[in-house]
Amino acid sequence: MSNDLSLEVRQAAYGTETGEVFLVLLTIDHESLADPIRVSSDSVATISGGDTYVAFPFEIYLPPDLADERAQVSLKIDNISGQITEAMRSVQGRPTVELQVVLASDPDTIEVGPITLEIERVSYDAGSMEATLVLDDILQDAYPSAIFNPQEWKGLF
Repeated sequence: MSNDLSLEVRQAAYGTETGEVFLVLLTIDHESLADPIRVSSDSVATISGGDTYVAFPFEIYLPPDLADERAQVSLKIDNISGQITEAMRSVQGRPTVELQVVLASDPDTIEVGPITLEIERVSYDAGSMEATLVLDDILQDAYPSAIFNPQEWKGLF
C-alpha cells in the first residue's frame, strides 16, 4: 500500500473547495462465491480496473487508535434486495473485504489501498448487513514459521 497521494487528491483534500468526489470501492470475496461482490459508495455504478462496482449505500466505522486493543472495523451495507445476505449465508469460513479509495474523475487510479480485511462476524436483517472486519492477526502466527533441524537445513549445522 502506497502512502504517495496524487497531486489531484492532495489539492482536493487541502483545498477550501473542490469538485472532486472521493469514492470508496469495496470488494467482498471468498473461494465459494461465484463472483466477488463489488459495491461503490457512489450513487451510481462505478467502473474501476475493468470491474463494475454496484451502487449500494454502505458505512464504514474506523476504530480508535488504541495500543492495547485489537483494531476492528465495522461495516454496514444496505441490503434491500437481499443479494448480499444470500451470498453471506452461502459462505463457509471467513470472506475477505478489500477497500480502496479512488477519485470519481479517475476511478482507475487507486489512491488509497487496497486494504484487505477479514470478516470476523456478520449479522443481518431485512434492510442491512453488519460485519466486523479485522486485519489478519499476525500475532497468532507461529514464530519462527519453520523448524530448523539438521535433516532439512543441512547448511546450518
